[in-house]
Amino acid sequence: MENQNPNKKTETDGSRKKQRLRQLMLLLLCVYAVILAAATFIEKEYGTPTALSVYRHPVVAVVWLLLAAGWCVCMADMRQHLLKRLGIICLHSSFLFIMAGAVITHFCGKDGLLHLRKGDISNLVQTGKGETFVLPFYVSLEDFQLERYPGSHSPSSYKSLLTIHKDNQELHEEVYMNKILNIDDYRFFQTSYDPDECGTVLTVSHDPAGMRISYAGYGLLFAGILLIFLQGSTRLHRLARKLRTLAAAGLLLLPSSLAAADGWEAVWVQNANGRIEPMDTYCRTLLRKVSHDETYQHQPAVDVVLGWLSQPEHWNEQRIIYQTNEELARSLRQQGDYLCLHELFDREGNYVLAEGVEKAYSTAPNGQNIRRTCSNSMRKSTYSWRWNRDRCCRSFPCRATSGSGGSRRATT
Repeated sequence: MENQNPNKKTETDGSRKKQRLRQLMLLLLCVYAVILAAATFIEKEYGTPTALSVYRHPVVAVVWLLLAAGWCVCMADMRQHLLKRLGIICLHSSFLFIMAGAVITHFCGKDGLLHLRKGDISNLVQTGKGETFVLPFYVSLEDFQLERYPGSHSPSSYKSLLTIHKDNQELHEEVYMNKILNIDDYRFFQTSYDPDECGTVLTVSHDPAGMRISYAGYGLLFAGILLIFLQGSTRLHRLARKLRTLAAAGLLLLPSSLAAADGWEAVWVQNANGRIEPMDTYCRTLLRKVSHDETYQHQPAVDVVLGWLSQPEHWNEQRIIYQTNEELARSLRQQGDYLCLHELFDREGNYVLAEGVEKAYSTAPNGQNIRRTCSNSMRKSTYSWRWNRDRCCRSFPCRATSGSGGSRRATT
């Protein structure tokens, strides 16, 4: 027998080790994805504090450490091809930076709540563990402003007008739901407000090191994705070349959407965000938001929406609005996991959850679970109401398919 080439044997062993490492990394990523998905569902059902206990579990830390070690080994194997695989290296490095930022945030960051009434001035922040930390400046509430949806008691936006007393100066600032205030690396978020609308609750976070390292990781992530697209030696480009070869050979057929669609599914509509999309896509997305499914009793989404537009009295009585919060179900005397639109309005046409939504928005952060549930129910009922009033979308003319006389059809 001929002796096996030792160099070839070494290369084979090295390839097997790399393959096993990839499999281990893939397994760890799947485990981490399952943990994140479970935490998301737990947060929806039991609130953020319970979900945080999942994120902070030692198993998650072990998975992080194993992933970090695997990424380091992968980058070490690519050191001889630094320029050719620069995008992959940036991508793997970004994960390490983001993980490092999260670890620093966990151990060194601090956050808490700052409660202010109109005219109050304070620099004490209450943490979730009952402790306090002191701000290097004072904050006072000059005014609190709340706006509501027209014809409803539900808040559409609210903001706090603050004065920052720092170094013998007064800085006038605003904080609202989509605007974060940053003063000396202390970040202020609008969280909730007092029921009499004369006080505000702000979340204060201080994590300069963790935030900067995490942002550096996001920058590397963007750079890595960009380099992967630009570099010609990556696996993405090899797959793209194979697809182009298949397309040139006629093995990959890409029919146009209008040629493949038929009837109403091919009509182009404009959704509430101004995006133009096929009627089928719009209806499936909307029905999934309302009913958590893309069909209803085996009927496709387009049939459901068109049926609601043509027969609103019938569909208003159908239990199609998905709602599983137990507290809300008891309040509405709900049977099963679904509601009909009529159950959300009284005989005078008033929205029965209006008071609950207002109360939920005025509670402390520990009431955010019922707040989110009330908000979701209000959003779903709004979709259903828009269907009922024929205000769901705007449609555009669509050229008929071959065999229909070449005419155009459109909705109004």
